[in-house]
Amino acid sequence: MRKLIKLIYAAIAFLWVLTPASCISDDLSSSPADRPEFSAESLDFGQVWAGEWSPAVAVTVYNRGSKVMRITDVALSGVSGADVRLNVDGFSGQTFHDVDIRPGDSIAVLADAFPEGKEISGSIVFTVNGAVTSLPIAGEALEPLTLRDVAVTADTRIEAGSLVRIFGCLDVRAGATLVVEEGATLCFHDGASLRVGGKLIVQGTSGRQVKLCGDRLGNVVTTIPFDLIPGQWEGIVADGGDIEMTCADLLNPVTGLSCGGGAQARFDNCRLTNASRRVVDASASDLMAVGCEFSSSPEGVVTLSGGTADLSRCTLADNYLFASSTGALLQLEDGAVASVSESIFYGVCPDLIPSAPAGSSFVRCTFRSNGSDDAIFAGCLWGCDPLFDIDAETYSYDYRLREGSPAEAIVCPVRTDRYGVSGTFPGAYNR
Repeated sequence: MRKLIKLIYAAIAFLWVLTPASCISDDLSSSPADRPEFSAESLDFGQVWAGEWSPAVAVTVYNRGSKVMRITDVALSGVSGADVRLNVDGFSGQTFHDVDIRPGDSIAVLADAFPEGKEISGSIVFTVNGAVTSLPIAGEALEPLTLRDVAVTADTRIEAGSLVRIFGCLDVRAGATLVVEEGATLCFHDGASLRVGGKLIVQGTSGRQVKLCGDRLGNVVTTIPFDLIPGQWEGIVADGGDIEMTCADLLNPVTGLSCGGGAQARFDNCRLTNASRRVVDASASDLMAVGCEFSSSPEGVVTLSGGTADLSRCTLADNYLFASSTGALLQLEDGAVASVSESIFYGVCPDLIPSAPAGSSFVRCTFRSNGSDDAIFAGCLWGCDPLFDIDAETYSYDYRLREGSPAEAIVCPVRTDRYGVSGTFPGAYNR
């Protein structure tokens, strides 16, 4: 046995000696044909805020050749519309010399930009053995209307298509009405909120939704957008106010809607999603929603403490990525009563807390949990996976139904969803 082991070690040593050093060559390429390749066709900043440095964007530079590639020069060329800073392989500067990439290896090039015009353009040039390869630079600077701790004390309109960036509190005082017209986008900075003591009317359409979201632009990493990151702003807070929202997209707050003091909130064809605490947290208030999606938060998606909820053709779902869920899709406390019809409940948390809320009614709904109809539940589908069109690998959480969904067994009156699609499906969306 020992003799066999010695023979094996001897064979390994012999093969190591014979292994050609050229597997990973330290020779420098001298061919102009050896050029760097890139992970993207351009270094694209996307949309960035005017007047401040952008988030860093990155591109990977590859050496596909069999010899060491020496990039004799890396420099910016023809840049306009921004001051651009570079970091090449961990070193910051404007120009770089004699950057080596071993065969089959790569380096990272990062850049950020301070916009000085509307469009950012130019290129980064890489010189190898006298041959120049250019990587285009692109970007667009956004110049929003900026509001800082603004109190709305008289009737006010945010015009169609407006881009508004909000710092601090946008406060709609009692007796005043704020109207947000179709296609407007309201971007809230960290800690900012929309407070409603008067009246908020959001007038989106299926073709021109109103968007309320955090103000982080671009991607967290690679192709993952900041829209997926919850808790970027505080959300809407209503204390006795009145809210009417149509075709609105409310993304990534701490709590989407916090309301109390007898507030009235009505939603039509809206999406409220990806909150770091709750999507709706209502106390002694009245909530009405038709054709709406309420999705993804860790402490309960829709929670009512007292008050009422009337939900029709809604989708309540939860695939929250950042913490374990401790609540339910619909949670009723302190005598809250809900009337729910033709709606879909499905997620990683319980459908209901309590599981059979006294005084409430659920008609022709689908539930993930197993159960049976009784005085509270009528015509419901139990143990039902509605087959949402989800692709977790790409972080795509689309709560429209895939073909063959068992939820289609519940046929509803024809209505048009927030995408402008007419149909008879339960839940928020048709196909």
